[in-house]
Amino acid sequence: MSHNAIRFGRMPRSEKAKLKAEILTCEHDIEDSEMADLKSLAKRIYEAYLKNFNMNKVKARVILAGKASNNPTFSVAPVSAPGRQPYTLPPAQPGTILPSSCS
Repeated sequence: MSHNAIRFGRMPRSEKAKLKAEILTCEHDIEDSEMADLKSLAKRIYEAYLKNFNMNKVKARVILAGKASNNPTFSVAPVSAPGRQPYTLPPAQPGTILPSSCS
């Protein structure tokens, strides 16, 4: 190669092909290691989820239907009377209208 070719960053095709191949293999190695890290992280999250969250379809349906317990779902304290005990509302059923005293 001439002095100017080296000066302006030109190189033989074979050397350029070798460098490109080396770069591509290094990138694949990095991607593979990152993918392995992500897979192990996902596996750990899934295992922790299974360990700490014991829910199935039957339990979810019972909770969503509002029949999980006799305790009310939530309670409301009127803003106008801060010293009074809060009254409780039953779980709302679709299509029901609250009485005017609760609004």
